[in-house]
Amino acid sequence: MKGLQGFIRSIAMMFCGHPNPDPPGPPVVKADIPLQAVHLLLADLFPQSLEKVHVSDKWYEITAIDELRRFVKWDNTNQFPYVNELHDCDDFALSLAGAFARYPQWSGYPVGIVWADSGQGPHAFIIAVAWPSLDEQWPRIYFIEPQDDWEISEENVQAQSLQFLQM
Repeated sequence: MKGLQGFIRSIAMMFCGHPNPDPPGPPVVKADIPLQAVHLLLADLFPQSLEKVHVSDKWYEITAIDELRRFVKWDNTNQFPYVNELHDCDDFALSLAGAFARYPQWSGYPVGIVWADSGQGPHAFIIAVAWPSLDEQWPRIYFIEPQDDWEISEENVQAQSLQFLQM
């Protein structure tokens, strides 16, 4: 019976969304980070590709990466099946970035989408700016693979050709 209930829950999630519709509570410790600070981080990372970078807002909120990980863990984007060309990397990235944007208490954090090409074709994933911890409050860039919620190393991303970045 547990197997059948698990299967039914998976099907319900596919059609009805997250089993817990309320996102986790917002971070308590946070600060403001201006567009210029975010842009400087991106310029250091992608100095030859700034024309492919679009940062939408004049300022964002910033918190520790563990807080953003808490939201990513809650989100169910990674539980959907991969379907080539129909529900693939761009759909996963849009879904996870959209989940942050959907909830006002989470939408102010610098989370966006990256398109990059490793030479084997373009791939979409998530970019976020956060502090390493609540004790180390200096901004840093993180990359998240929304198909499995794993983090991608900065070196791995720098080895790719940036196609587009929107935050």
